[in-house]
Amino acid sequence: MKFPKVVTNLGSAFDASSGVFTAPVKGVYTFSFSGQQSSRTEGGEYAIDVYVKKNGVTVFEICDDLNSVGGKQRFQNINSIFSLDLIENDKVKLVVDSRDKLYASPNMRLIFMGQLVVAT
Repeated sequence: MKFPKVVTNLGSAFDASSGVFTAPVKGVYTFSFSGQQSSRTEGGEYAIDVYVKKNGVTVFEICDDLNSVGGKQRFQNINSIFSLDLIENDKVKLVVDSRDKLYASPNMRLIFMGQLVVAT
């Protein structure tokens, strides 16, 4: 997932063009993600899946379902706050399932935020 605008990037640990956060030091990091689902998906599904990857391996999945049987819901918000224990140079990336789409515009923000909670 790429991020078109970076507001703050203290320490330059986040590369917006690739969507990769690289841990500058060993510690516990807390991340926050929020996105707005597009009106279009591939294959007619309107559930949305975002994979949290650490060093290229999926650690867990953030997902939102249809919320109702037979509903073709669109523009759902998907979000999560999570913590990861990282060592220096570990890489964290969010990957949207290839069938899903997220908006990134001034009105529909795509947010990914990370911060060091405690160095270990």
